[in-house]
Amino acid sequence: MSCYRAAKRSGRLLVIDPCQAYVLRQLAPLSGSIPQFSWEGVRVSFPPHQVERLKAAGMMDLAREMGRARVSSNDLAAAPGTYLLCARGSFGTTKLLTHIGAGNVALVWSMWGGYWQRERCAMRTWAEREGVQAHFIHSGGHAWPEDLKRLEIALHPRALEIVHTAR
Repeated sequence: MSCYRAAKRSGRLLVIDPCQAYVLRQLAPLSGSIPQFSWEGVRVSFPPHQVERLKAAGMMDLAREMGRARVSSNDLAAAPGTYLLCARGSFGTTKLLTHIGAGNVALVWSMWGGYWQRERCAMRTWAEREGVQAHFIHSGGHAWPEDLKRLEIALHPRALEIVHTAR
């Protein structure tokens, strides 16, 4: 939602990947304001590995439907100021950003900072190599188990349910 609003305010099109488009579609019944790939201001970029996953999951009809909102890497590179790309910090994304051109990228890292610090963070490696400064705006993500333990000790809860991690 934040990326969609930012794209609208800046006169850009929001670009998401098929996985994000699928999740947003599943959430659509919860609110009419959840962005959808069928909306005028939303486009879908198709990393090859995600197309293969859709094919393996038997979801090619959905992929074809998303394809109506497709934006290619060449489109992104030809007019980078037209788009706000909401993407993962993967090696595939760094290849796309290289194609777009480091000078055309404003990088906002909105995940937990610990992911950025990891030894094999493809996005950090790319940004350092290309001289792109990252702007850190933490909006969610996971914490290290040690941090969760410190929080538990500090709060002394009667019950604690930690989701998405081993304890």
